[in-house]
Amino acid sequence: MTIGVEVLGRDMRLYLLVRRDLKMPAGKLAAMAGHAFVDCAVKYASGSEVHQSVFNGYQRDGQTKIVLGVADLNQLLRLRDAAAANFICTSTVLDEGRTVFPAHTIPVCAVGLCRREDLPLEFETLGLY
Repeated sequence: MTIGVEVLGRDMRLYLLVRRDLKMPAGKLAAMAGHAFVDCAVKYASGSEVHQSVFNGYQRDGQTKIVLGVADLNQLLRLRDAAAANFICTSTVLDEGRTVFPAHTIPVCAVGLCRREDLPLEFETLGLY
């Protein structure tokens, strides 16, 4: 069975894992989300022909983004690694420490593009941030 290019990006989502222990100001969270989401999107848009088709479909289908809260850095890294083990793109943001956090703090990680059912089971227990 061949899947048409027009269906490849359907129901795809980008997920953002946000550390609850950092209590980020809204502006900082927005900036970190932007870094992570753009990085994942660029990886798809500049990837293989199939990845580009998935990205184009994602753009046509509403560009859904879901922000999930994680307890701390350990949980964020475990979930990132589980996603990567399932061949799902990830983008971990390493803050440079210019404003809110000390240098080399990891506040967020983007995961996707993927369908909800493609996420590792560990993601099912997470709530919205």
